[in-house]
Amino acid sequence: MPRPRLGLKSRTGCRQCKRRRVKCDERSPICGDCSRLQLDCSFVSITPHLWSMKPLRRGQGDERWGAPTQRPGPVPQGILSSQRLHSLQASLSEEPPQYTLEDMRLLYHFSNHTAMTLSDVPEAQLAWGTSAIQVAFKHPFLLQGILALSALHLTSLEGRTTRETERLSIVAASKQDAALREFRSKVGHITRQNCNSPFAFSFLTEFYIPASAGTVINPSATFMNNNLFEAVLDWLRLHRGTSDIYKRHGDWLAAGPLAALFWGDVLMVLVDIFSRTQIFNKPNQATTAELHRSPRQFQSDQHPPNVVNKPYYLGLSFSWLFRVPARYVELLERRQPASLIIFAHFALLLHNAPRFWWNKGMSAKIVKAVSAVLPAQCQQYIKLPIQEIL
Repeated sequence: MPRPRLGLKSRTGCRQCKRRRVKCDERSPICGDCSRLQLDCSFVSITPHLWSMKPLRRGQGDERWGAPTQRPGPVPQGILSSQRLHSLQASLSEEPPQYTLEDMRLLYHFSNHTAMTLSDVPEAQLAWGTSAIQVAFKHPFLLQGILALSALHLTSLEGRTTRETERLSIVAASKQDAALREFRSKVGHITRQNCNSPFAFSFLTEFYIPASAGTVINPSATFMNNNLFEAVLDWLRLHRGTSDIYKRHGDWLAAGPLAALFWGDVLMVLVDIFSRTQIFNKPNQATTAELHRSPRQFQSDQHPPNVVNKPYYLGLSFSWLFRVPARYVELLERRQPASLIIFAHFALLLHNAPRFWWNKGMSAKIVKAVSAVLPAQCQQYIKLPIQEIL
């Protein structure tokens, strides 16, 4: 009588081995017996999807948030037929990106905390914390951008060690770089169906850039540090990119899940300063005098009552940046005095907005940047921003 085989029974083997009553080696994505016999192993159909664990690169993991699972073993190419191998590899390559437990932690932090810092308008805060995430589930690059900003936000919180702050900064940079690569391939092909994701990601980048300056991932950044004026221009150009998407596809966006980001009252409030002052057709003296008054004008004219009673200055700031003409940016790049005076008064809006982790000191740096390049004879026209902010 033959001796029984020694070995432990497994209750987690594939269905094919169970039916044949043989021991399964439980190798993933296809067990050894199924590979040898060229059977359709049931393990292939249960390969992890969106929220399964994926090993992180060295330096990105954190044992406190769960250890990553083991990588799937290699497919024995010498045993599988070439047709079967090609089919299996194609199915694996088409799977959605995999995410870690830390990614879920970052997503939770964004929804409950970071989103509240991206606007002072409650409706927009809710849109960032809910609708933007729902859009991101269908567009991985937006989800990566959300996770990157969340990680960067965590680095700004007190009580973190230098090592943890550096690790989170690297996580943020890695995710932002991955998101940017896909974003660039999508931004030239915007449709009604996908317009929300490139707009939201472009918007998030406006927070990411100033927040990342001076961190371990961007320690030598000049943003708001050395060459103030050029740094301010770079930030304004970011807004122009977001504004271009809005101007081209605003009707689609306003009818979509992120419509709350274009809070109607704010868009109604802001007056186009160029149409008010006609600054490019007036003598310089009259131009600068009128520009000095312009910030006060759109506090008193054509305001809906609820905006007068409860102004949302951060929302007003973004609204102005959305509407500023491209011609204005060109004049600002040439350091035309009238355009500089306008920008100094724009800083008043930011100064009255809530102080969040990403915009601390930004209004003061804008005024300093303008003052540094504005001709001496025009300095009198930015007295109000200097007195209020510096």
